[in-house]
Amino acid sequence: MPKSQYVDPGKVFQPGFISFNDIPVCQYKKTLAQEKKIYTKDDFLRIYRDMRIIREFESMLNDIKVKSEYNGIKYNNPGPAHLSIGQEASAVGEAYCLDINDFTFGSHRSHGEIIAKGLSSIHKLTEEELYDIMKEKDALYAKEDFSDEDGIKASELEAEFAELQETVGAKVTEICQNLANGDISIHPMKTRERSACTYCQYKGICRFDTIFEGCSYNII
Repeated sequence: MPKSQYVDPGKVFQPGFISFNDIPVCQYKKTLAQEKKIYTKDDFLRIYRDMRIIREFESMLNDIKVKSEYNGIKYNNPGPAHLSIGQEASAVGEAYCLDINDFTFGSHRSHGEIIAKGLSSIHKLTEEELYDIMKEKDALYAKEDFSDEDGIKASELEAEFAELQETVGAKVTEICQNLANGDISIHPMKTRERSACTYCQYKGICRFDTIFEGCSYNII
């Protein structure tokens, strides 16, 4: 959301209704004491456990991103890591009643939502049901050349992916080289004092500067 688009929390979170069949908005007013009567101690422990698992997973991603290691294990992730640290309660809350028959659609920061859905679904399965699912998946992937739902064989997918990976790698290398050489003009968005460059970690690579010919901001 652009910073120029101001959202007034005082107005947005006022109690009201969405016109349909009178859907209540911001009208849930149970106290903490009333909420605690709905759940058991085991519920609260599981809620906290699920939140801690999500926090540890995202902390791991953050360590890998900024330190290239986690608990002494080296790993490099050159891509983005869209974290949702601090939003664990939302993910666990919306998934707490879901099981394997439910669907959830996350955002671009949906690690927590997916993990919470998985943990909730697993908790509702018996050991026998969970084991049957695991055996079914193991049997599928143990086949030498299984096919997906479209009938494409695994070997074909692997070859196609390897070719795609090589093509993308070569294209990214070419673009980066052109950026470094100044052969590509860059026009980052800018509003007031800030621009995309304000938050970019790669300014030393692209060498964007308005003193160079062809480099200018796209003012919004």
